Amino acid sequence: MGDPAAVMLTGLRALGPYFAVGSHDPGSPVTAPWRPLSDLLGSSAALGERAGQVRAALARAGGLAPGQVEFRAAASVSHLGLAARLFAPAFGAALLGRRVLPFDPDQARWVPAEGSLFPLSVPGTDLEGAGDRDALALSVGLTRRWLDG
Repeated sequence: MGDPAAVMLTGLRALGPYFAVGSHDPGSPVTAPWRPLSDLLGSSAALGERAGQVRAALARAGGLAPGQVEFRAAASVSHLGLAARLFAPAFGAALLGRRVLPFDPDQARWVPAEGSLFPLSVPGTDLEGAGDRDALALSVGLTRRWLDG
């Protein structure tokens, strides 16, 4: 059947760009252009910077000056894009592997990029494991990880 992590990576890519992730060795040093995802999620300044980038992109796409796009609208779009980008691989892993992706923001990495399809990488060990959960166990696991966590 092959390497479970490679099979999961291939399956996630097949679902589409929001689901696709890269992988890295757990505990390996973070090298540019990659950044720890926890740096983005744990800092209001970093989230504000991200919203500013989205604001500039929205303005550019609409032929406007950045000040013509309300910051709160850009923050909302940033939030939705970030949530979609982070949840999609977890949902895909549940569909493909019948397992909950053990997502750890301290171990996940991202590359700042325009738009919500920024590169995302998780430890390869997160992609391994048996998928033996039934639908109820999957829904409970996803709820605990993504709504209660």
